[in-house]
Amino acid sequence: MPPRLQAQEVQANRSDYGTLEIGGSIGWKLATLSVSRSLADYLGVSATETGPAGQKIIDSKGTTYIGLDIESPLSDTFALASGVGRLRVPNFDGLGYTDWRVGASWQAVGLR
Repeated sequence: MPPRLQAQEVQANRSDYGTLEIGGSIGWKLATLSVSRSLADYLGVSATETGPAGQKIIDSKGTTYIGLDIESPLSDTFALASGVGRLRVPNFDGLGYTDWRVGASWQAVGLR
């Protein structure tokens, strides 16, 4: 978390932890870039900050996830996949993360 929020209590402001998001992706050849952005608090996360002007709610609206995935077919039935993604939570830096993915797929009997 940013230094100004380290001593503050972070709480979920809803019990369902739902997140309203908008997103999209675009692919070109072997790569796919995807982006999503929350239109409401991310998983209900918010905080209350008390200062000279009174209390203020600090929210996590605008949380953004950007991911890049690459799939490399090695044959008609076998492919390798890899990807990286980054989540950024506004006002709550400690909740953000970077993820890395690797995988393989194999097609048999028409299923993949």
